[in-house]
Amino acid sequence: PMDHALDALGRIDAQIGRSLARFRAESSASATQLETDARGSVDRISRLFQSMTATGGPAFELDLSESATVRADQQDFEEILGNVLDNAFKWANRRVRLSLRAEDGDCVVTIEDDGPGIEDDDLKRVLASGHRLDRAKPCSGLGLGFVDDLVTVYGGALTLGRSAHLGGLSVEVRLPSPGPTRPAAPSAEAKTTRPARDRRPAAAPLARPV
Repeated sequence: PMDHALDALGRIDAQIGRSLARFRAESSASATQLETDARGSVDRISRLFQSMTATGGPAFELDLSESATVRADQQDFEEILGNVLDNAFKWANRRVRLSLRAEDGDCVVTIEDDGPGIEDDDLKRVLASGHRLDRAKPCSGLGLGFVDDLVTVYGGALTLGRSAHLGGLSVEVRLPSPGPTRPAAPSAEAKTTRPARDRRPAAAPLARPV
C-alpha cells in the first residue's frame, strides 16, 4: 500500500511539474528571436556532472562540435540536458557519452550510457508521466517524459534506442537551429504606388503613299 501511495504521489508531482514546464516553454517558444549557444550550455552542464566522475562515478566522455546554436530558451535547453544526463548517470555502469553536432539545420545532442538500456516494449511507457521502470532507482524514468514535453514544444524530436557505442540507452535530442532572418514584409504605408499605365488605344499608323 505504501509503495502504491508513493507511486501515486510521484505521478501527481511529475504531472504538475511537466504542466508548469510546458506552460513556460510554450510562452518562450512563441518568441521570434530565440537563440541559445548550445556548446556553451553543454559546457556548463557537463562541468556539474564531471564532478561525479571525480568522486568515483562513471567516466564522462564528450564529443563536441566547434559551435552549435539552438532555437530554444537557455533554461529549457539546459533542463533538457540535465534531465537526460541525470538519467544516464543513474543507470550507467562505467561510461556516459555526450555528443553535440549541427546537422541539416538542427542541433543534435546524443547522450548514451553502458547500463542495461530499455527494452523496446518499454520505450513508450518510460515517457509516461511519473512512470518508473525500477523503484530501486529514485525518480528514474521521470525526467525523460519531462524532456519529451519540452522538446515537442520547441518543434524537435526525442528518440530513444539502444546505443551502438556503449550498449545501454541512447537518447537523441534534435532541436531546430535558428534560421536566417527574413526581411519583414513592407507595410501598406511603405508600399510605393506605381503610376497606372496609359491604356489609351494606340494611334493608327499613317497610310503609306502609293
